[in-house]
Amino acid sequence: GVLSGWASADGRAAADYVSGIEDERQQRMLAYGVVRGMMVNGVDEAMGYVASLPKTEDGARAQSWYMSTIAGEMLEEGLESAKSWVDTIGDPALKGGALSRVAETAVREDLEGAVEWVTQYAGDEAGRRAVNRVADEWAEQDPQAVLTWADSLPEAAQAEAYGEAFEEWARRDAGAAGEHLAAMEASPARDAAV
Repeated sequence: GVLSGWASADGRAAADYVSGIEDERQQRMLAYGVVRGMMVNGVDEAMGYVASLPKTEDGARAQSWYMSTIAGEMLEEGLESAKSWVDTIGDPALKGGALSRVAETAVREDLEGAVEWVTQYAGDEAGRRAVNRVADEWAEQDPQAVLTWADSLPEAAQAEAYGEAFEEWARRDAGAAGEHLAAMEASPARDAAV
C-alpha cells in the first residue's frame, strides 16, 4: 500500500527504492505495488516500468503477471477498448500477459469474437497463453469444437488447445476421448492431449 501511494506521487523514486532491494522475491512483490501506483497516472508509465524490469530466473512470468494486472485495469474501460490496447503492444514480453488476461474476459463475454481475435495471435509466443485461456473456457461448453479450432492453429498453439480440450472431454466421457486420442498421429498436440 505504501509503495502504491509513493509510486502514484513519484513513480521513479518508488521504482528506484524497489530496485535496490536484494531479495528477488521481495523485490517482485514490492514491484507490484509500484505498478499499481503508477497506473493511477496512466498505463504508459506502468508499462514502461514493467518493461524496464530485469528478467529473473522465472523468465518473463513476473512481467506477464504485472501486465495482466494492467490489463485488468484496462478492462474497466470496456472489452473492446482493452482489446484495442492489447493490439498496440509491440513488445512480446509485455503482450503475452495482457493478451491472456483480456482473452479470458473476452471468451466469457463473446466467445466467437474472442476466438477470432485470439486466433490472429496464435502463431506468436505471446498468443499461446491466450489460446490456452480461450480453450479452457470454451472446452467447458464444447470440447470437440475446441479440437476443431485447434486443428486450424499453428503447432505450438495446437498443443495448448488440445491439452485443455482433452482435459475437459476426459472428465465428461473418458472412453470417447481415449478413442479419439488413440486414433491421433504422434505430434506435440497429441502429447499435450495425453
